[in-house]
Amino acid sequence: MGAPLNRINLRSHAKIALAYFVLAAIFGVLLRSFASVPISVNYKFIVHTHSHIALLGWVYLSITTLLYKLYLDNLDLDKGYRKIFWFTQFTLGGMLLTFPFMGYALFSIVFSTLFLFASYWFVWFFIKNVPISLKKKNAYKCVKFALWYMVLSSLGPWALGPL
Repeated sequence: MGAPLNRINLRSHAKIALAYFVLAAIFGVLLRSFASVPISVNYKFIVHTHSHIALLGWVYLSITTLLYKLYLDNLDLDKGYRKIFWFTQFTLGGMLLTFPFMGYALFSIVFSTLFLFASYWFVWFFIKNVPISLKKKNAYKCVKFALWYMVLSSLGPWALGPL
């Protein structure tokens, strides 16, 4: 019997992650060009855009897509994962449209904060839904620690305001 009509096409998610890689590379080339070509954009704003799109768009999205494929793909959780994925895309798109023009300012900070919530949502969704049989494996334990360390590292941005 064929796959359900509404299945997530994880290849398209991987292609979207690759598109973020290409965007990060373009921003990287732009950053390198500052040394030799006069460019009338704010260097720091492009650095912020490059780093956020590279780490959150390419790396994070690649890893979450891979984790879904390896641990959750056959569990009929597509609807929940799809919501997390598209909310994450909304936050990344917002960062892509705000960081190059304003750097760290109200709207880019809002989208970055929303991304943190999306990442927490993914961690909760992932840990809650991994089958018990896989939770006993060492690989899952490593992934779970990595996800919790990601959450722990996100305390830094939360501390910036009070500091």
